[in-house]
Formats: sequence, C-alpha cells, structure tokens
Amino acid sequence: MKYGKRRRIVMKKILSVLLATVLITSFAACGAGNSSASQSSAAPAASSPDGGSAPASDEKAVILKVGGIQTTEDPSTEALYKMAELAKEKSGGSLTLEVYPASQLGNATAQVEAVGMGSQDMFVDAGWMGTFLQDKTIDSMWFLFQNAEHYDKYINSDLNKQMEEDFRELKGIRIIASNWYRAARSFVTKAPITTAADFSNMKIRVPELTGYLESVDAIGGKATQIAWSETYLALSQGVCDAAEGPLDNLYSMNFFEAAPNVTITEHNRDSMQVMINDRTFQNLSANQQEALTQAALEAGDWYTEQISTACEEALKAMEEKGANIAQLDPAELEKLREMVTARASELDASGKYWTAGMYQQIADMAE
Repeated sequence: MKYGKRRRIVMKKILSVLLATVLITSFAACGAGNSSASQSSAAPAASSPDGGSAPASDEKAVILKVGGIQTTEDPSTEALYKMAELAKEKSGGSLTLEVYPASQLGNATAQVEAVGMGSQDMFVDAGWMGTFLQDKTIDSMWFLFQNAEHYDKYINSDLNKQMEEDFRELKGIRIIASNWYRAARSFVTKAPITTAADFSNMKIRVPELTGYLESVDAIGGKATQIAWSETYLALSQGVCDAAEGPLDNLYSMNFFEAAPNVTITEHNRDSMQVMINDRTFQNLSANQQEALTQAALEAGDWYTEQISTACEEALKAMEEKGANIAQLDPAELEKLREMVTARASELDASGKYWTAGMYQQIADMAE
C-alpha cells in the first residue's frame, strides 16, 4: 500500500509538470501569434540586388507608413517606392515602408499634422514646412531663386539646416532628406497668357502657404486656396481660372484638360522633404536610422535625375492631347518678377512673416 501510494504521488507530480509545460508552451505560441504588425522579434530575409537573399537582420522588424499626395503615376510616387526598396535592402530586411500616394491618408496639411502627432510615420512632399514654421514661408515667394544652382545653395545652407532643426523642435518632425528637387513651376490657365496684365483678377489656385498668397496678390491675381487633389474639379467647375506647379505634376494631375493653356514661367523652385516623426526615428536602431536616411537621399538623387526627362515627356504629351504650350515673353516675365520682388522687399523689411533681412540673405546666395 505504501509503495502504491508513493507511486500515485510521483505520477501526479509528473503529470503536473507535463501539464505546466504544455500550458507554458501554448501561452508562448499565442503570444507570438498576437505580436504587433509594426514590430516583431526578427526581420525576414531581404532580397539582395542580384535576386538572391541578403543575410537576415537580427534587429526587430519595423513597418513605416509613408504618405504622399501625388498620383500613382507621378515620378515622385515612383521615388517613394524606390526609397522603400532601398530601405529594405540597406537595413538587411528589417525596414518595410508602406507607401500611400494620391492623398490616401489625407491632404498635405493633415498628413504633416499626423506625422507630428505620431499617428502617421512619414510624409513626403514639398513646401509644407512653411505652413507651420514662420521663417520657412519665405521659400514660397515667387522669383526668389534665380536658377537651380541658386536653390541648391539655399537648401544646403546653414540657414536652411537651422530651419529644419527649428521645425523638428516645433513639430516633432525630422527632415532626413531635402534633395528631391522638383521641376521649376509653371502655369495652366483657362485663357491664354501673353502679358503680365493677363493675371489681373485671375483666380489662381494656391496652397495654404503665405508666400503664394502674397505673390499672387502682388501680380494682381486672386489667390484661391484649394487642396491639390481637388484642383482638377475646381478648374473644371470654374472655381479657379488657373493653377501652377511643376510641369510633370501639371500633366500627371491632368490639369491641362480643364485649363489647356500651359505657360512656362519657372516662377518658383522647390524640393520635396522626407519627413518622419522624430520619436519614431529615435526608436530605430542606429543601423536602421542610417539605412533609412541613405535610402531617402539616394531616392532623392534618383528622382531629380528623372525629372528633366519627365518634363520633356509631359510637355510633348500635353501638346499631343491638345494643350497650347507657350513660353511667356521675357519682358513680360520680368514685369512679374519686379512686382513680386517689390512685395518681398517690403515684407523683408517689416519682418511680418519671416526674420527681417532673410529674403536678401537668400537672394545674395545666387552670387
């Protein structure tokens, strides 16, 4: 009896240990199955450039949501996918960028706000820092930059780098690349433009940027604030008479269909910034930070190289589809320049929108 009793006790202990082991294993399996979609314990193997498999990273896998406002066919959207591909490769597969173009995540202002709050990881487009940072509104004053070289000097200047740092401190958004140089901006209008006076009382679509509002007012037009994604409909319905933007965008957005007069003015230059929530960036490993930054910069170089060809193809395609392509007479273009420059000089002296003297400081970079 004593032996049988001891045997039953031992068997119960063994069964208890086995049951505990099964339960622990089950809970571990359930925990693994319910891990976050944005971050897991290890990254899958990444594809190498030659089609093989790169070594799997031992870092946690991170998924970043990246928004844009241009169409799926736009070169900038292609560059977003290029950046995603490069980030995956350079991080050993630990970084995955999910791309949402064509304002799928909202208009530009809403997406910048979302990145600042952390509900969206990244946003890529041009000019929107000026909506939130007073000094940066100077970028959107027309005719400030003489040519591409002048603009490049400004983007790489200590002045601009300090404004990017100010933006990070203000909104919690880090700029990891500003080298996505776009084509110079020109116009599509419902009526032909042959003189500077033709802009008088014209309803011109503009974004929510002070420099645009002041520039349009300086040439006698009526600034009409409309979201980029709603511009085609606004032109079609007569809410506005004109819109402006890089030539490749004017084509990809089909604005020329509703406003068939394309007038090349090159009145402003800009570049797209790659924005990321600063806390999100800081939570990446050092390797992932470097991989993402380099991917953004290389994608920017790739995008800039594509733009010249894209603009040539856009002009040809618009003309073939019935648009009237014209270059504004240099004398008339100079009149527009003088009107906007006079307004900018007044604002520069007053310090109303940006630090007094900054406009002249940037203008002098052309020398």
